[in-house]
Formats: sequence, structure tokens, C-alpha cells
Amino acid sequence: STSEASALDVLVSQEDLDAAAISLTAEVAQTWYLLLESRQQLQLLDSQIETSKQVLELVQLRFRLGKVPAIDMLQQTQQLESKLAEKAQANSRKTLFEHQLAVLLGKAPGKFHAASGTLPTHLPDLPATGLSADLLRRRPDVRSAHFRVESANKRVAAAIADRFPRVSLSLQASTSSSKVRDLFDNWLATLAANLTAPILDGGARAAEVDRTKAVASRQLHTYAQKILLAIKEVEDALAREARQHEYIASLEKQLKLSGEVIVKTRQRYANGDKAVDYLRTLATLESHQRLQRTLLFARRELIDIRIGLYRALAGSIDQA
Repeated sequence: STSEASALDVLVSQEDLDAAAISLTAEVAQTWYLLLESRQQLQLLDSQIETSKQVLELVQLRFRLGKVPAIDMLQQTQQLESKLAEKAQANSRKTLFEHQLAVLLGKAPGKFHAASGTLPTHLPDLPATGLSADLLRRRPDVRSAHFRVESANKRVAAAIADRFPRVSLSLQASTSSSKVRDLFDNWLATLAANLTAPILDGGARAAEVDRTKAVASRQLHTYAQKILLAIKEVEDALAREARQHEYIASLEKQLKLSGEVIVKTRQRYANGDKAVDYLRTLATLESHQRLQRTLLFARRELIDIRIGLYRALAGSIDQA
């Protein structure tokens, strides 16, 4: 039983290694897409900075013509500076993600350069995620917990077996007596000693049986909890992805409407429409730019959710 328990311990270690590999793979993928998002956020900020410069030129022109007060020009200058500050922070985040990805891949930070790429706008169809026994059995952490239960059970058997007397028999018998009775008496005395010695241990072996049973019971509860956690992680990922698709669809509609509003607002402001002051123009511009960045973040978050689903399914998804 002890030998079989040790063999199961080897399987536990193998499953733990596989679980660590899946976790590392997921972390590399998440960091990679964080890096791609940070690069695209920088590109978006460059575009927004250029737009802010164009608006500043428009405000400066109207100021020189005496159509707007100096405060409008100062506010737009401040808005441009805030975008430049955001770009500096975005550059910092990009560098940190590059360093993090390098370390995860076993590379030295600063000497590793990730390839270029962009976030996908559409994901593959959801995999079949029926909560069958196969789903649970292919997760390394669940298999590891199962092998721990089996190993603990074997150790209970070993502890129980250890309570039985151990009799050592030999093919050779020797005695100093020339009588057969002396030979029998010596053998009987040795046998009695072998039978009683393991029992007179102050209850240590009985306590060991109780201890191993308690360990086995704990491992069994841990196994059950692992199964519940596996089901929860899959259900959570599916629910989050469904809601994230709805959120992204709403952001896309808002961004389209915001784009139409900003075009009309800028035209009316440039034409000197008194009903459209600078503050309204600025608020419209900032809302539109914020939606652009939020949408990019939401799309990357959707990818993160899908990675979480693949991780919950132990990564064994047959996908291109």
C-alpha cells in the first residue's frame, strides 16, 4: 500500500506540473494582449493629440478674430497637455508589460522585443462546454486532487496493516539444546515476542490509523471542492463573456452617435453659432475620445475572459 501510495504521489506531481504549465500559458497570453492593447492605446492617443491640436488651432484663430475669450484657448491648451500626460503614462505601462512578458518567457527585461500585432476584433465561436465528466477529468488540478484521495486511501490501508503482528519465519532453526523440546520452546518464545511487540506501542499505531483516515477525509473534501470550483469557473466565464458582448455592442453604438455629435458640434462652433460654446465643444470631444479608449479596453477584456474560459477548460480545446 505504501508503494502504491508513492506511485500515486508521482502522478500528483505530474498533474501539478501540468496545472502550472496551463497557468503560465494563460498568464503569458494575458500579458501579450495587455501589451497589444497598450500599443494600440498609444496609437489612439497620438490620433487624439492630433485632433486636440487641430481644435486648439481653431480656438486660437477665433481668439485672434476676437470671437472667443482667452479662457477658451487656455482650456484647450490644458486639454492638450492632459493628453500628452496620458501618453507618458501609457508609454510607461507598455514598457512594464514588455518587461513582464520577457520575464514570463525567461528573457532578460530590456533585451526582449515582442513582435508587432493588433487585438482581434472578433473571437472564434465558443467551444462546446457541456459539463460532462470529461470536462472535469481533463483538468490537472482535479486529477491531482483525485490522485491525492487515492494516495491517502492507500496510506490508510498501510496504517491499518501496520497494526497487525509481524511474524518473521526462517527456514533455519538453531539451538544450543540437543532436545527437540528446547528447539520448540525457543521458537515459541521468539514467535510470541514477534506477535506482541507491535501491539505494545502505547496506541501509536491506532493513532496513526486515525490520522491517515482524517487526512483521507480532508483530501476527499478538497477533491469535491475542486470539482465545484471547476464548474463555477466555466459558468463564470460563459456568463461574463455574454455580458461583455452586450457591453461592447453598446459602446460601439455610443461611439457612432458621439462621432456624429462631435462633427456637428465642431461645425457649429467654427461657424460662430452662439448656441454652441467652447465648453460644450470640449465636453463632446472628451466624451468621444474617452469612448474610443474604453471600447479598446473592453475588447481586450473580452479576450481576457476567453482566456479564462480556456484555462477553466484545462486548455484542451481543439481550435485552430
